Amino acid sequence: MSTIPDQQGGTRRRRRIHSDEFKANAVASCMQPGMSMAAVAMVQGVNANLLRRWVRDAEMNSATTVVSATTTEMMVNASREARKSCVRAFNTVRGAQ
Repeated sequence: MSTIPDQQGGTRRRRRIHSDEFKANAVASCMQPGMSMAAVAMVQGVNANLLRRWVRDAEMNSATTVVSATTTEMMVNASREARKSCVRAFNTVRGAQ
């Protein structure tokens, strides 16, 4: 005796694919004051855990962008300071001659 119902050919459930725009709109809805993630998930027709993953990914991407911009700015400032230091050393050596 089998407890698994027979599946008709072609009625197989498939994983849904959501566009980046759909995900961005859902994440933006979660960021609104007073909106719960569960309520947004129900309205959008997705699982709350999936929506939470999209929010986490969006937060990670924005944090990476901020860190990347800060690191680049720090590198530019460091290279400016290094160049100034080299110019001072060159001028000092040149003035000593």
